[in-house]
Parts: sequence; structure tokens; C-alpha cells
Amino acid sequence: MTSQARNRIEHLKQKVDELIQLATQKSTACRTLKSRIPKKAETIAELKRARQAELQDIQRNIQNAAHSAHYAHLRSLKERLAYKQREENALLNERKVHALVRLDLEDQVETLQDKIRALQPRS
Repeated sequence: MTSQARNRIEHLKQKVDELIQLATQKSTACRTLKSRIPKKAETIAELKRARQAELQDIQRNIQNAAHSAHYAHLRSLKERLAYKQREENALLNERKVHALVRLDLEDQVETLQDKIRALQPRS
């Protein structure tokens, strides 16, 4: 064998060793990444569950706020209706009192007119 062939063989052996070492490193890196995949998938699943739970919580809060606002509005309307009802009842009672007073006054006027007629000289 010539020295040139030996150099070429030596060079190719070094190249093969480098490629084997590189393949080993890549294989190790690939195994490491593959071992991380389930952890990443689990982390992603946890994040999805947490996001879904947070979304449901936000929706619940929105519904509660809407219900609270509706209840507050309904309570306000109910209070206003009760106030109007009290006013109406007071006006009805006042009307009854006025009617009774009017009847009483009409009776008194009639009685007084009768007394006046009785006191007037007869012609």
C-alpha cells in the first residue's frame, strides 16, 4: 500500500469516527427530546385544563354579575312599584276621606239651611 492510500484510509477512518460520534450525539439529543415530549404534552394538557377551568370561572362570574345586575334592577322596579302602590292607596284613602267629609258637610249644610228656613219669618 502506498502512503497516499494509507493517508486516505486514515482520513476516512477519522471521518467515520467523527460521523459515528455525531450520530451518537444526535441519537442522545433525540432520546432526550423524545423523553421531554410526554412531559410537554402533559404540561400542555394541564395548561388546557387550567385555561378551560379559568374560562368557565370567568363565564360563571359574568353570569353571576348579570344575575346580580338583573336582580338589582328587578329589586329597584319592585321597590318603585311598592312605592307607587303605597301612593295609590294613600290617594284612595284620601278620596274616601274627602267623600265622607263632603257627605258630612252636605248634611251640615242641609241641617243649617233647615234651621235658617225655620228661623226665617213666614210671610
